[in-house]
Order: sequence, then C-alpha cells, then structure tokens
Amino acid sequence: MADSLPEDEIEVNKILPALATFINPRFKIIKHINKIFPHSDDPKFFYFGAVLEPISDDPEEENLSNSVSGYSFFSEGEALLKCLGEALERHCLRVVNKNKFTKASCQDLASQKKNAIDPIRIVSISSNQKKKNKYKLFNFNKNSPFYWTDGYDLIRKRSTLIPAQLIYLSYKLDKDEKCIYLPITTGAAGGSTLLSAVVRGIYEIIERDAFIIYYLNKLPGRRINLKALKTEDITRIHEYIKSYRLELLCIDITTELNIPTVLSIVVNRTGVGPSLSLGLKTNMDYKVAILGSIQESLHSRGWIRGIYETNPDRVKKITPKHISTLEERALLWYGKNNIEKLDFFLNAKTTNIKLGVKSYSFKEQLELVIERLKNNKMNIYYSEVTLPIIKKLGYYVVKVVIPELQPFWLFEEFPYLGGIRLYELPKKLGFKIRENKEESLNSIPHPFL
Repeated sequence: MADSLPEDEIEVNKILPALATFINPRFKIIKHINKIFPHSDDPKFFYFGAVLEPISDDPEEENLSNSVSGYSFFSEGEALLKCLGEALERHCLRVVNKNKFTKASCQDLASQKKNAIDPIRIVSISSNQKKKNKYKLFNFNKNSPFYWTDGYDLIRKRSTLIPAQLIYLSYKLDKDEKCIYLPITTGAAGGSTLLSAVVRGIYEIIERDAFIIYYLNKLPGRRINLKALKTEDITRIHEYIKSYRLELLCIDITTELNIPTVLSIVVNRTGVGPSLSLGLKTNMDYKVAILGSIQESLHSRGWIRGIYETNPDRVKKITPKHISTLEERALLWYGKNNIEKLDFFLNAKTTNIKLGVKSYSFKEQLELVIERLKNNKMNIYYSEVTLPIIKKLGYYVVKVVIPELQPFWLFEEFPYLGGIRLYELPKKLGFKIRENKEESLNSIPHPFL
C-alpha cells in the first residue's frame, strides 16, 4: 500500500473548499457548524463545532455522539478543516449496509481458506470477567457467527476480513452474534490521502493503549522539561497557558513500541472551570506529539464548563461504575478534589528529551510504525469506509484495528481487562510495582474524554 499512494497530504487551503461543500444541507451530513469562542478567562484558540444530521429515527442509534469539533492554535482554516474532517469521518462510520457483509464463523472462513482476523486474539474482557453473567454477550469461540467486512492486512499486505462490529459505530448485533467490544471511535481517522488516514488511525490506537496501561497501573511516566526544549512555539504556548493561572504538564508515556506518545494535563486550581483536562498524541516526531497533546488538552474545557454551570447538582447524581457518556465522565472529574487522584502523573520526575531534526513523510511514518509493531509481534488491519460522494472530493476515512493493543473504553460497566500487556508491560518498561492483578488496578474511572 505504501508504495502506491501519495506520501503527503494536500495543503489546507486546497482541500478545505472541497470539504466545506458538505456544509450544504442537500448532502444531509452536517446539520450546522459554528465557530466557538472560549470563555473570557480561558486560553484562546481557533475552535469549530458541528452537529451531524440524524441518519435514522431510531433513538438508540442517535444516542451515538453526533457532535464533533476541530481546533488549532495556529490556523482558523486548520481548525475548520479538522471539524469538517471529523464530521465526515463520523458520518462514514454511521452508514451500515449489512447486505455487503459476509456472515460466518471464524472456523467457517478458515475452512474456506479466507483471510480473517481471529476475534479470540483481540484484547477484550478477561477470563475472570467472562465468569460474570453481565459479560455473557462477550463469550464467543471459533464457531460463533459474526458479520465480516472487507479489510486489509498491513503486515502481510493482503486483503483480510474484519468483524464489521469493530468498524461501524452504528452497527447492531444480530440475535445470535456475540460482542467483541462495544462501538467506539478509537482507530477511526480521515485524511486527504488513504495513507495519512491509516497513519492517524494507528497513532490513535497506540496513544490510547499507552494511556490506559499507564493510568490503570498508576505509572508516573516522565514529565518533559518544556523549558529545556528551547522551542519557540512550545515555549510561547506554555507561557500563554500559565498566564491564565493554569498549570501545564506534558508526560512522556511512550511504551515498548518506541513511538513517541505524550499525555498533556492542564491543572486548574482556581475553582472556576474544570480542574483537569487531558490530551493525548502519538507521532514519530516528539514535537508534533507534544503540540498535539497540548491542543487536545484545552479543547474540551469550554463545553465541560458549560454543562457544569447549567446544572451543578448533576455531579452528585453520577454513579462512577455506571458512567456511559462523555458528559458524565467530564463532570465526575470536574471539581478540585479530583486533582490529587492524578498525583502519580503530576509528581512524575522531570526529564529532558531531545526533539528530532528529521521531518517524516506519511510514507516514512507508516513504514517505521509497521516495522516497530511487527518487531513486537503485533498485527495492523484497516477497513476503508469512505462513502463515494466523499471520496470523489478527495477525502478518505478508515478504521484501524490492532488486536494485541489494549482497547480504550467509555462504558465503565464493561472495562476490558483481558490484555496481557496491561499486566506485563509496567515491569518491561522498568517500573518497580507490585505484581498487579485485576483487583489491584486503578478503580477510578479514567478522566480522558
């Protein structure tokens, strides 16, 4: 794939007019899009939000998040492009046509000599969780039927079938179909080339794998000395955030994959606005990872504050173990009393890192990522879900699946605790912690939105 696709993306000013076409109501994709202005006492940046048109009258389907956003420190055009791209990405993931899928068990496909992901190899719930009645939907074997969609195996460079439930947000299980894990956007990405979309999808899975493993094991990571970087844009942004009485920490949470991954935490001790907001970014370039995670750590502050100030008492009604929405998770972490719950991150030892001098093309990034995952005996698959009308205007949407990496979750009733890396990686990374088991993992719902 990497040898046959364009390396680099089209410039913002060239692709933006094409994507902006979809704001037109006749496409029935974007209901409305608005420029959003941060609170007067919060850092300012370019920010757009959009709401998607409903695709059915099914209230359960429309419970899926239909709001998207885009943000940038540097360019209004970039922020708008990100928002439009996110809207198109989300729309493609909602359009499901089961008539195009193959229904079969993994055993059936093997007997037909068809390449397919083995669902049993995908990290999900643990053997202990499977013993509980509420997880019976997650109990499956090689003879369990699934619907399969077309995909591609990046390691072996061949077509491969992927369970459709892992790809589409609005996918509904058949009565006899088991659940591998619940619908989530992790691994979904878009770009003006198929190559760039795939790279972004891979990065998102890696960053969330790292965060969940560090968070559940309370691993401190390494606090990056931002001053020592002596980089003008990072220094300027850091000082700007501090001017609003906010603290910024960038934590290196890179795993054994050796692909730079940064967690940024904005701490607010003023009592006005959310106390904590987090951002994640993985990229072969440390500087890109740092800047990207900082941007993401700020973008959610405004809407969280708006939700809280509309109904402050709502926080008291949240049951941590039953959180199922981003709003509930955000409100749970809203107050200053939550800051100490992240002390293991906030007290991380400061370290100096070196920023690379090389800028990687998307082709080079993909080659490096494939090499490092392959060396760690991991697989990478993707399914392209771009709708024809969107592809025609030069945009591509994919969903990436990496079976061996730790999945991210939003429904606290169903955490995925079955991954070996979740328990073995801390020692492999050199952290001295007691032998960890399911019952010793961090039980507080994670704060990432």
